[in-house]
Amino acid sequence: MLATNLTIQSLTICIRHPDAPGALMLTVKTPDGIIISGELSMLTLQDNQTVSASIAPVDAKGNPAQVDGVPSWSSSDPGLLTVVASADGLSAVIAAVGPLGTAQLQVAADADLGEGIVPLVATADITIVGGQAVALTINFDAPVSN
Repeated sequence: MLATNLTIQSLTICIRHPDAPGALMLTVKTPDGIIISGELSMLTLQDNQTVSASIAPVDAKGNPAQVDGVPSWSSSDPGLLTVVASADGLSAVIAAVGPLGTAQLQVAADADLGEGIVPLVATADITIVGGQAVALTINFDAPVSN
C-alpha cells in the first residue's frame, strides 16, 4: 500500500515467477491525471521458492527515465522474506525464508537527478504458503482407558 503523503512520480515494477509465464506488472503514476495501472498487489510464494523482481522507472509519458543513486529494496519481515538487491538496485531476488505469513516488499528510489529528493516508493504484498507435502507425521492423542 502506498503512503498517502508521498508524491509519486512514475515507477514500473516487473515481477517474474520462475514457474509462471509472463510477468505481473504494476505501474504507479503521478496523481495529476495519470492513473495507477496494473494488477499486482499480492504475490504468493511457496515456502521454498524465490522470485526475481526488477524496476523500470518511467516518466509521466511512460518513457524510460532515470533515478538518482541506487534504489533500495526491503522486506517488512526478514524472518519471512529476504531481499537481495543487485549492485545497481534495478533488480532483486526475493526468497521465502520458511515460516508462513505475509510480508511487504518495498523498493524506494529518488526521482530528483539533482541535489533534492523526490521519493518514489512501490510496494507489493507477498504471501508465503506451504509447499508440496514431502513427509507424513503420525500424531497421537493421550491414551484413555476402555
